[in-house]
Amino acid sequence: MFQKLLEKIGLSTAAAPATPFAKHVVESLEVLDILAPGLAERAATYVLGGHDEGVLLDLRKVLAEEAVVLLDMPATLGWWHPSGNLRNDAQKHKKRINAAANARARLYVVTPGTDVLALARFGKVLEAACQGANLVRIAKVPDWLIYLVVDALHTTMKNLGNKHGEELRKHWTLDLLVRLLAVDDLPADDALLLLLDRRDLNEYHWRDLAALLDLPGTGDYLLQHPSSTRALPSRLSASGCLTLVKLLGSQRTLADAYADVLVRLAVSNAKSVRAEAAPQVETLPLQVKLTHLQQLLEAGNNAERAQAADMLARAGEQARPLLQARLEVEGSKTVQQALANALARLDSQTRAQQEELPEAGDFERCAEVQLGDAVLQLLRQNLVELLEESRIAAEEEVRQNLEHKRKWDWQQKTYKSLQALGESDLRNALERLNGAARGKVPNGIDAVLHYKGRLAANADVNLLHILRSPANRHFNWYQVAQWLKGDALQRLDLRTLEDALQRSGHEDPARATADICFGWNSPIGQIAPERVWPFFAAHPEFIEEAFGLRPAPGRYSYSVATTLTLLEQFPVLPARFIPVLLELALGSSKTNRAEAQQLLETLPDIGDRAVEALASSKQEIRTLAAEWLQRLGYREAIPALKATLAKEKRETVRAALLTTLESLGEDISGHLAPDVLLAEAQKGLQTKPPASLAWLDLDHLPACQWLDGTPVEPAILRWWVILACKLKEPAGNGLLNRYLERLAPASRNALGKSLLLAFIAQDTRNPTLEEAIAYAQANVARQMQNYQAWAKYSPEYADITLEQAFESLKREHLGTYLGSAIADKGILALTWHTTGHEQVSLIQAYMRDHYPRRSQIEAMLSAAANSNEPLVIQLLLSIARRHRTASVQTRARELVEQIAQRNGWSADELADRTIPSAGFDENGVLALQYGERLFTARLDAALKLELCNPDGKVVKALPEPRKSDDPALIKEAKTQLSTSKKELKQVIDLQSQRLYEAMCAARLWPVAEWREYLQQHPIMRHLLQRLVWAEVGAEGATRLFRPTEDGSLIDLDDDEVELADGSLVRLAHAALVDGETAKGWVRHFKDYKVKPLFAQMSRQLPEISAEAVADQESGNAIGDRLGWLSDTFTLRGVLTKLGYQRAAAEDGGFFDHYFKEFTSLGLRVNIGFTGNCLPEENVPAALTRLTFEKMGRRWSGGDSLPLADIPPVLLAETYADYRAAADVCVGFDPQWEKKTPW
Repeated sequence: MFQKLLEKIGLSTAAAPATPFAKHVVESLEVLDILAPGLAERAATYVLGGHDEGVLLDLRKVLAEEAVVLLDMPATLGWWHPSGNLRNDAQKHKKRINAAANARARLYVVTPGTDVLALARFGKVLEAACQGANLVRIAKVPDWLIYLVVDALHTTMKNLGNKHGEELRKHWTLDLLVRLLAVDDLPADDALLLLLDRRDLNEYHWRDLAALLDLPGTGDYLLQHPSSTRALPSRLSASGCLTLVKLLGSQRTLADAYADVLVRLAVSNAKSVRAEAAPQVETLPLQVKLTHLQQLLEAGNNAERAQAADMLARAGEQARPLLQARLEVEGSKTVQQALANALARLDSQTRAQQEELPEAGDFERCAEVQLGDAVLQLLRQNLVELLEESRIAAEEEVRQNLEHKRKWDWQQKTYKSLQALGESDLRNALERLNGAARGKVPNGIDAVLHYKGRLAANADVNLLHILRSPANRHFNWYQVAQWLKGDALQRLDLRTLEDALQRSGHEDPARATADICFGWNSPIGQIAPERVWPFFAAHPEFIEEAFGLRPAPGRYSYSVATTLTLLEQFPVLPARFIPVLLELALGSSKTNRAEAQQLLETLPDIGDRAVEALASSKQEIRTLAAEWLQRLGYREAIPALKATLAKEKRETVRAALLTTLESLGEDISGHLAPDVLLAEAQKGLQTKPPASLAWLDLDHLPACQWLDGTPVEPAILRWWVILACKLKEPAGNGLLNRYLERLAPASRNALGKSLLLAFIAQDTRNPTLEEAIAYAQANVARQMQNYQAWAKYSPEYADITLEQAFESLKREHLGTYLGSAIADKGILALTWHTTGHEQVSLIQAYMRDHYPRRSQIEAMLSAAANSNEPLVIQLLLSIARRHRTASVQTRARELVEQIAQRNGWSADELADRTIPSAGFDENGVLALQYGERLFTARLDAALKLELCNPDGKVVKALPEPRKSDDPALIKEAKTQLSTSKKELKQVIDLQSQRLYEAMCAARLWPVAEWREYLQQHPIMRHLLQRLVWAEVGAEGATRLFRPTEDGSLIDLDDDEVELADGSLVRLAHAALVDGETAKGWVRHFKDYKVKPLFAQMSRQLPEISAEAVADQESGNAIGDRLGWLSDTFTLRGVLTKLGYQRAAAEDGGFFDHYFKEFTSLGLRVNIGFTGNCLPEENVPAALTRLTFEKMGRRWSGGDSLPLADIPPVLLAETYADYRAAADVCVGFDPQWEKKTPW
């Protein structure tokens, strides 16, 4: 067929056979006949001879997506999928499609003699058939050219593989593209657009076009056409400019020739382009860089001149004359400010240079220790034991294969590779550890070296051996970290690691060390600063890369956030980085701003830099400058703050300025008078309120009074709400707090409660029942079709009835959120005066019912933390100790620290001093003035509120009031009783948890504080009576005692105990006393008919046998209930009831343990099981191990702590939890691994 066609159009005769190109054209277009008979012949005739151009019109009439599929998706970039079943329908033509695609790949193997006109016509055929259905228009060039070039240099090259593709495409040059453009009389420079631009293409797929940048002759073309090259920034999109920067920066000759282009790109309007070009500019010779930046200062637009000033500040003192000269003649205020800021940064840098880094101390180099026969014998033992384990696993795999259709062979292959290991392999491995690397590393040797951590635990093995291990021949820090046990990681000096990497043969030890520090499991937080900063002081180039002061050699640059953490390790801030830190600290981007400011606060003149920022033309910068001056406590800024306030028109900036002035000791009462506030409100209300706040009815806020009882104008309250919304800070600021302080207490509560209720109502709106029913009716038929389709794979769907499907859809829709109030979180800043128990109840209910809404929860907690209300503080303390969501728990910890710092206490002291009393007086009596009668309430033996009438008789409730009773007193008494009941329950629950953790952490109280804040507290005294306490004397001797109802302290023999004034008190535990003493206290509680607050004396410290320790060498886990079988829901039930939380899901939603954190100890307890996936299903599950780790080190290597390091009480309590989980299991099952899915 092909031969006849070629002969027909005169391209093949006996004397002159057809060329390979012609043959491939015919073969590649053969599939067009599937679209319409005769299309293939006509298209080939057009391509090879230029005849029948009308075929292009006919091709445009076919179904474009079908043509794309039949042509095997030519020039496809990224992800493209045809509609309907086109791909499936095309499977019957698969052989023809593959043959045509292979022919097209060979067609692109052009030679210098290839007919360019025919090649162009081939591109036009592709464009006409596909009609752009799958095309990403990467440049402003004809579609046919994109189809042709992208198909040749990307799509078909994938089928050949890069190695073969690059060889076969060697004649694809920039000159060829120019000749293709000439076919349609297009400018030659458009070839550069095709090479460089990436319009409409996702950045992820830019690398697919790398071959375009590698076309031979590209660099020469750019050098030979300077005017065309310099015009490119204005012709290219932002993505194209990024590619141009990379191309120019990749060749020194291009960078030098077009330094002016790089400088122009470094001040581009596009942030991404600036970030890419600026490091390239920093590599230019200083004088060249200064010259081009000076030209920009003189000729650029306002934005470019401002950017040029910032870049000059990074150049050091040599740039000062240029900046000063320009400042004298600059007319733009914005640029003037940028020039002044740049000069100020140079001032700070110059002053900082006067303080030099101290000399780094020496570091310890790893000793060159030759491992000998003892280690060889250890490897032999490892191999023997590993072989036996592997044999059993392989046999089990064979048995399982008999029971399942899918066959596995991984365990069998592993066993086979281990069987192949012999004495010579072990000796070679030992030689490799000793530095004599030779030969190929056999499979399985890594497992032998790692087995049970024995080699790493050997006293002679050091970092050099670890790095020489075959497992680390490509250097994997995660694997290295697995070897570093105990405090080896904390003692590691980065210079030691660099030196060891160099001695072990790594090609770039410095970068490998830096990569570790910037990696996802960076050890920086675990290494002392003096072991970190000397390395980076010797290698500042890595910090320069992160800050964009030099190009990054790879695809990804280092993290700025990590860099700021690294700079915290320095004893003196390196002057080189001060200008860029000031850009971060006073820039418009919030990212890393706070961290940069904190670093700079060590500079002596940093207050001056913040004052200068008050003159910024951007309101956001003026606001952050005022806030920074407040944190700095910089009183010298008061005149500048007042001057700025006098001319400031933006209400949010004025709020920040007033807040700062007051914090610096200035009297702002003149700004808080009712008439001044009303004038400000009326002015502010002339502007439109935030559109997002339309849901809130500002005309019906509660009526409020000032402290003197006079009414507050409603306009003032409306303005406060709008201002708070605009400030977007739920934690509020000093000015808003001062506003609220001007209100009467009842008004603060009323306003706060109404806004908090409104926020929650708006944030949790759901469809009505009628809407949910309508939704279910509209979708139930389709849902039943889905169930029927799913039943083919999951039989449980087959039994779902129409009614069940309807109910499921109705419930689903009822649970749908109709919106969110998070955009208006700023109004929460006015809610923190809500009565403590009401505020806590509302927040707890929201957290229970809407826990996935983390941002809203954190916002409400941030607002509440302004309060010193005991109930609120205790809520924050409980969340900080334990919460299901890590970010919420972290935020609560931060808020607790802020409250403690605000009051000058530690976190523990804060917790003790803010325990609510629920209205009880120091004698434990709640007095209720019920009209003319006085009712009282006390706690009974069951910790319930017991109400008594004036005669002392216990009554169930307050009686009906008498006619002569004052209604106000009646209402107040009822409210107090209701509030006390709620607070009492909250206090008992929260304080019981806190006392339990204090017991596990072995917290010590000075006797005086224990008496004042616990024993004398009207509620806590009752909890203390249900616990055994220990007095710890100066020499460590202990005496056990229990407080009684009359306030005395008695021991086990009922003798009264007097505490010494200088002693300490802690909670006792069975793990700290002998068995007889523990049993005696259990009898004591029974004799006195007192119910212990928790099982304090019944959970003995276990005697853990060697077999119970999962890792005998390191003793890091307990596994004596390994393999005890149950199911995932049963284990979840018992562990969550014990206070454990589900671990964070990993890949595929999988998790394999529950954890409980003990914040005061900084420890996390993990109870492992075989695992489950989200969404959770009830599947068989077995317990695994009990382990302990430091909080915040989930992904560190070797993070399970030795059992010997765990406080005995914590070990006893958590081991009891582990056993409690085992108690709900059916027992140990030898087949547990087979019966569990993971």
